[in-house]
Amino acid sequence: ILKLEIYGPRLSGICFIEGIGLSSNVYTLGDEEVTVIDTGSGNHINALIPKLKTLDLDPENLKQIILTHTHPDHTGGIEALARESSPVILLHEEEAATVETFGLAISKLRDGDPIVAGGRNLITVHTPGHTPGGICLYDARSKILFSGDTVFPEGGFGRTDLPGGESYKLIESLERLTRLEVDFILPAHMEPVRSEAKAHLAASYENAKSWL
Repeated sequence: ILKLEIYGPRLSGICFIEGIGLSSNVYTLGDEEVTVIDTGSGNHINALIPKLKTLDLDPENLKQIILTHTHPDHTGGIEALARESSPVILLHEEEAATVETFGLAISKLRDGDPIVAGGRNLITVHTPGHTPGGICLYDARSKILFSGDTVFPEGGFGRTDLPGGESYKLIESLERLTRLEVDFILPAHMEPVRSEAKAHLAASYENAKSWL
């Protein structure tokens, strides 16, 4: 659990909750109106409520959950959050029918849709390939990319051998991401990238072209 502002003012207000085992990382933005990006697997070791409290975030202040896609390691924490608050779930329209919402409202996203979270203006970047409705979130002002399972550090990228995966679409998505100005990559697995982020993106694209 880490407040990322220790790495510089452009990351102010973003907290990193590392996924343990087969669980996604979770990112929080804001404090009085909290946004959570992905919810982890929801099992005991990855339970979010105590970790939010450790960060001095009140679960009742949770206003929205953004899902980068709907694999269980990203959505398992929704139920516990729904017991504490009534956040809106934001996710790409292609996967909106596949997630259990526990009575929560859904907002369907499309490529290019803006999202305000923690005082930041994020842009939805549809990046199919790992899943049909996979998204990244781009903060152009601070040059931050929340990369979901599309891009990982050191040239990694999302697998395409699960249902809905398509290798050529992932390669297209990675090529698109290389055109963004990015200084920080906040992935759904592994550690955040705090330097030479564009080199990591380029490596992911080149590796995907070679291996897929």
